[in-house]
Amino acid sequence: MLEQIKPILDLAENTDKNLDAHDIEDQLIKEVGVLGDKAQGRWAKNVEEQHVQEQRSEHPKFQQREKNFWWWSRFGKVEVIERVWRTETQSYLRILPQRLGVTPRGCSRRLERGMSWLGADHSFQSASEAAEELLGIETSKSTLRQVTLKHADAISKQQRQQEECSYRSMPAIGAKQLIAQADGSMARTVGPGLERNAKRPRQWREIRLVSVQAYGAEKPVYAASMESVERSGRQWGRAALEAGPPERSSRGQ
Repeated sequence: MLEQIKPILDLAENTDKNLDAHDIEDQLIKEVGVLGDKAQGRWAKNVEEQHVQEQRSEHPKFQQREKNFWWWSRFGKVEVIERVWRTETQSYLRILPQRLGVTPRGCSRRLERGMSWLGADHSFQSASEAAEELLGIETSKSTLRQVTLKHADAISKQQRQQEECSYRSMPAIGAKQLIAQADGSMARTVGPGLERNAKRPRQWREIRLVSVQAYGAEKPVYAASMESVERSGRQWGRAALEAGPPERSSRGQ
């Protein structure tokens, strides 16, 4: 590890007139990425060794074989040799992924966050190119699409759970005034489940955006849906509850 720190210290002492602040920054980002990758790999190796010792002491009859285990992080590709176990009841047992908290050939939480932010605002092709430029990670548009849709699905499930709770019981003390707004726009969509070369019929659907903001508050509470008007109404009520509605409030539209 000390050998990986030395290039960073050398850059701090580098006074070459041909290098400016931008050059030093680029090299520092590269060296810090290498250092972070090595540190994560060493940590994963130590965890794997500790895990092997625990398994051998508890189950001395377990058989094992080695497998290459890797995932992507903000520092790049992290690799470790994993021992896959075979027990009396299971022929293929992998415990290390759960211990590390990442899936094989997956992405770290922080990397997925950056990828989903880009994928939500841009086309997956443009987001893939932006990820390489901003995050320093080369990723395919299919991987970025998969990550973005996974987080979108998690957000959708969380919103539905919140909408199931009643929003009609209001707190005794809340904002004196709420400002509520709603708007809609038409978006062109493509149906899922079609083959790559098949004709892809497009259809226009309305997306509804609602917002509620307490008078004097810095930020409003938003909600959006492409489904029924009834759901938009529930989202509006839930947004009003989160914005702090009192028992009696005047609402402006």
